[in-house]
Amino acid sequence: YRSTGNAWLAYNPASPPPASAIAQTTTIDGLTVPMIVRWERGVINRFMYSIMMLSPASQTMAPDLSAWNGKLLFSFSGGVAIGHYQGNPSGGDMRYLPGLQMGYAVAYSTGTKTGTHYNLQLGGETATMVKDRFVSAYAEPEYTVAVGGSGGAIQQYVYGQNLPGLLDA
Repeated sequence: YRSTGNAWLAYNPASPPPASAIAQTTTIDGLTVPMIVRWERGVINRFMYSIMMLSPASQTMAPDLSAWNGKLLFSFSGGVAIGHYQGNPSGGDMRYLPGLQMGYAVAYSTGTKTGTHYNLQLGGETATMVKDRFVSAYAEPEYTVAVGGSGGAIQQYVYGQNLPGLLDA
């Protein structure tokens, strides 16, 4: 959860923090909810991925989609690199706070970070797999918006052109 002191802290449903310690947010749909999130992390196509969304009512295996606005925000990261490694996750990009606060689900992968590698075919395949994971675990989003500058922006142009259905904006 996001604390009122602007820190990300572990949420224990067996011993939840006082409501006054949890930051509140108002989504673009006008819902005011506590900033309790569901954060899925794993490995897809050898890269670390992250899916994060508001989940104020349930911390069980079943996701609580009540605060989700039905839209996916895919966070792409920039830089330039060569190599064959998993990369280092970007806390700011995988926990894209402005999007989360509005109710977007946020998807991220070190495989869509051109600072990990600059293989746009591999990055596009990875982005497709991460979105497929999102759809199979949660739901088909109404639309998918991409954010990211520099190498992240280049990926958006290339994937928008070459991978129909991956990104809508």
